[in-house]
Amino acid sequence: MPHCSITIGPQGPLLVVYIGVSAPRKIAMHAAGVPIPAPVTATLIVDTGASCTSIDKSLIAQLGLKPTGETTILTPSTGSNPHLCSTYDVEMFIPGAPSSKHIPALAIIDGSYLSHGHHGLLGRDVLREGRLVYSGPDALVMLSF
Repeated sequence: MPHCSITIGPQGPLLVVYIGVSAPRKIAMHAAGVPIPAPVTATLIVDTGASCTSIDKSLIAQLGLKPTGETTILTPSTGSNPHLCSTYDVEMFIPGAPSSKHIPALAIIDGSYLSHGHHGLLGRDVLREGRLVYSGPDALVMLSF
């Protein structure tokens, strides 16, 4: 199974992905004659503790996305108090050599990550699509789809 290798840095394993409007949204925008925004590049931390992928609000704004719903999440910082997040539908492309992963429609949540040095979290909703190997002694993560 072909894979991409991710170096584990001081912040953890960071993966560069491309995020755009979801494939169904692109079809609707094209039919309406509305310009489709170019995908944005995002650096996401691979987070096996995150049940879903989360993207910084600034990238959501760049894509002109509107919320498709809301969900509550629990995080270490919120304790037992659920935190309300907006949900958005996106398309994600994970480059890899010799193969890559394309997800035409993925529900994500919003967050604030830029002050942490990345654009969001790659959660188990995406990671469950592949195989993840975390090699601490080698400072390397291998992700294959």
